[in-house]
Amino acid sequence: MTFLSRNKLPITFVICVLLLLRFYVDPDFFWHLSYGEKIITSRSIQKYDTSTYTYEGFYWANSYWLSQAVFYVISLPVGFSLIAVVLTVIFVLAAYFFSMRFFGESFKACLVTIFVTFYMVPFSIISRPMFFSSIFFLFLIPALQRQFTSGKVNFSFFLPLLFVIWANLHPDFLIGLGILLYFFGSQAIFAFDFKGRRFSDFKTHFRNFVILLASFLGTLINPFGVDIYKTLYQDVFLISLVSYKDYIGEWKGLTLTAGSPSIVFYISVLTFIVSLVWRIRKTANSKEEFLKLLLAWYIPFLLSVFMVFRSKYFLRVEIFFSLFMLWDFLGLLDIAWQRLKCRISPLIKGLGLLLIVCLTVIRIIRLIDDSDFSILYPVKAVAFMKSWDQGISYRLFNNYSWGGYLLYALPERKVFIDGRMASWTKPGNHLFADYVKMSYMTDKAEAEELFVKYEIDTFLIAKKNSDLKTFLQEKLKAKVIYEDDLALILSTKMVDTKP
Repeated sequence: MTFLSRNKLPITFVICVLLLLRFYVDPDFFWHLSYGEKIITSRSIQKYDTSTYTYEGFYWANSYWLSQAVFYVISLPVGFSLIAVVLTVIFVLAAYFFSMRFFGESFKACLVTIFVTFYMVPFSIISRPMFFSSIFFLFLIPALQRQFTSGKVNFSFFLPLLFVIWANLHPDFLIGLGILLYFFGSQAIFAFDFKGRRFSDFKTHFRNFVILLASFLGTLINPFGVDIYKTLYQDVFLISLVSYKDYIGEWKGLTLTAGSPSIVFYISVLTFIVSLVWRIRKTANSKEEFLKLLLAWYIPFLLSVFMVFRSKYFLRVEIFFSLFMLWDFLGLLDIAWQRLKCRISPLIKGLGLLLIVCLTVIRIIRLIDDSDFSILYPVKAVAFMKSWDQGISYRLFNNYSWGGYLLYALPERKVFIDGRMASWTKPGNHLFADYVKMSYMTDKAEAEELFVKYEIDTFLIAKKNSDLKTFLQEKLKAKVIYEDDLALILSTKMVDTKP
């Protein structure tokens, strides 16, 4: 027995943790943590905005509230710095359990675990409520695929409870309902006898309808009731229709360029092609079996590919649809490996161990560097603001990606905008659209009017945004009162800048 065979589980665990673990990479992490603190300490769920001066009192159905409370509770004993570690371990264990549950105990199951973990790297799920949705998708989609192809039912009655929980954790429950509708609808169409105009198993499809209805009604068991769908309409559909979605990374369509999302996409498409060709040959004498695979595996994958080119956000869903295809792909690689094993086995194993060691060292170094979140967030600038803003009244314009951190680190001050607000609108006003015009100065005259309209006199901006700095100095006569390697603070007020 080789070293890799004897130690495949600990090696798999270490590789997956090093792949997935990230600190503070998502700018929304801190406003989620801030909301979680308010929920736990006040024992109530905030429905109206109190953190901004631009949309104070705005009603918002917070479908993340339970995730935020969980994040804050985890942070109590371990500190927010270690939330990423805890959630990384949980996801890796969930991925391994999934591989064991669906594929059995084998070396390939370990490989599936590594692939699943690698697939999640571009999405920073460890610092987002998306973490919970990713685990739900990981089990739900393959389970529905297996139910379709094998006819075995052993989990459907738990779905309504799942959606009750999901609707309070993350908005992806809406995608989950759509997936459920697709699979139950496809099963019904597949089983319908168009000549006799009847279902081959009416009880099964009636049960599926009841489960789907109960799952939908379960999503209404939340602190906001049906209002959660109104907010989701704004968050998901409105933002996908306006041109300003191009300023939000995950809402952009996938472009086939270098980068981890594209790499993940290429791998999933490769597994799709290989699996499709192999299954066509394997099921040549069974059209019914191939039709089931077509409806359960390949069509939903292609539908998700279409959505990926509209928004990278759907890449996770596409990935989860491809996991059985990945198993096919690994199976064919295993066959090829057995044929070449005697010739190149020592060389491949040696190179594999060397690669694992090198990647482990590189990731540890990167993790040490990433653990300093002052590289990403204006920690020093906020400390400066706390030292001089006592008793000073001002209106702060802030970088969109720093708004969440300000909610957490400077809760006594209201911000201009934060990560919740990309789709928030009032009659005649879309705040994020105004932010884009002001921050990127697409029309300098209009930008100046907006700064005056919002009565802004203090500006916390990225140091690299030198054009905005020059604009504020020339047009608004703002002066730099603080500067570090990351951030600038400018103000039109005459203030004492000494701490």
